[in-house]
Amino acid sequence: MTTKRRLGSKCTILTVLPLAYQDGRDRYVGLLQYIAKHRAKWNVHLVRENIQRRTLERELESGIDGIITNADMITNSLVPLIPTDMPCVVTDAINPECFEASLRNIAFVDADSEEIGRLGANYLFGQGNYTSFGFIGLDEPFHWSQTRLQSFRQTLAEKGVECSVLNVRRNTMHEADTISAMCEWAAALHRPAAVMAASDELARQFVEAIAAHGLSSPNDIAVLGVDNEWIFCTHMQPTLSSVQPDFERAGFLAAQCLDRMMRAGGGNIRMTCPVKTIVGRESTAPSNTAGLMIRRAEEFIHDHPSSVTCVGDVARYLKVSRRLLDLRFRAITGKTVLGAIQDEQLDRVRDLLRTTSLSITEISTLCNFRSENHLKSLFKKTFGITMRDYRKSAETSRTRTRSGTCPHQLAVPNASRRTL
Repeated sequence: MTTKRRLGSKCTILTVLPLAYQDGRDRYVGLLQYIAKHRAKWNVHLVRENIQRRTLERELESGIDGIITNADMITNSLVPLIPTDMPCVVTDAINPECFEASLRNIAFVDADSEEIGRLGANYLFGQGNYTSFGFIGLDEPFHWSQTRLQSFRQTLAEKGVECSVLNVRRNTMHEADTISAMCEWAAALHRPAAVMAASDELARQFVEAIAAHGLSSPNDIAVLGVDNEWIFCTHMQPTLSSVQPDFERAGFLAAQCLDRMMRAGGGNIRMTCPVKTIVGRESTAPSNTAGLMIRRAEEFIHDHPSSVTCVGDVARYLKVSRRLLDLRFRAITGKTVLGAIQDEQLDRVRDLLRTTSLSITEISTLCNFRSENHLKSLFKKTFGITMRDYRKSAETSRTRTRSGTCPHQLAVPNASRRTL
């Protein structure tokens, strides 16, 4: 029987995440950030693929204190094997009812699908003068896909725009009948059109399907995916624009929920992680003046992280007023210009912490922060971890990699680890 643990006591955690994908790796980094921040004495047992019955039984017999798992990686038939009072956190829950029926101490941490749909609609609406809009989703039981659809459709409706919908089955996504249905649906859209897909995988399948039937993206149909899976998005023609949820934050929240349940119980927790950004690529190249202006602004901010420090820098480069730039930028991207500049600066800070031995003072100066204390405060507020702890987890990870550990096995402070 699982017992509540005391603060600071050692515990063993079974973590089942798809490290072959970017979202799984980012979630794992978020887990490590929580461990580093709280100096948690967690011994993490990592499974990087769908867990098998014999593996789960062996882990339960060895004595684990909690589980963090991606819903896709544990079948419904295995859930009843988990003790009823075992603290368990599930990410991307396709069928939460299955877990809720068997477990009392359960938490769900998912991407904010409502925000994803809303921001996707605003982004595509602001990119060009499209004559029609569409959404490709997955049939039930993928409730997150339906939530994204509803939010996307509602946001467009508020702008007086209708939305065409195509739902497909995940297990037949790559079959000839589904591809044919995609092409027929796409041909019926008034062009130029803009389409959001519930995931990058679905978006890629759609782009490839319409290309084989004489339609191109973005000239005929602009396409936006979700997850910003790097391999999907950058290794295709055209490269795919995508909504990027903050999966690192999701991993951090998952660890936080598990820690809370292991200490005090009280499950049935539901949390969502926000959208980090929308990464624009070739598949949504803008066709109107406002869209082109925002694309140039984003490229300027990305390409000049050392010299761009305020909205005025970007406005002067584009030769427009700050007010006009701010209004258009917020309408299309859902964030402020200053927020975009800050995100780019913080990304550079994290890169310098991971790859250099520069002091925090030197990094603050290089990245144009007004003071070291301001950077420290902003970094902790944004990522939930201090700069010192972030660097420590990165250094431990590099040490493990150099010593022959698999690159996917990121190091856990104060914890041993085995990969199953």
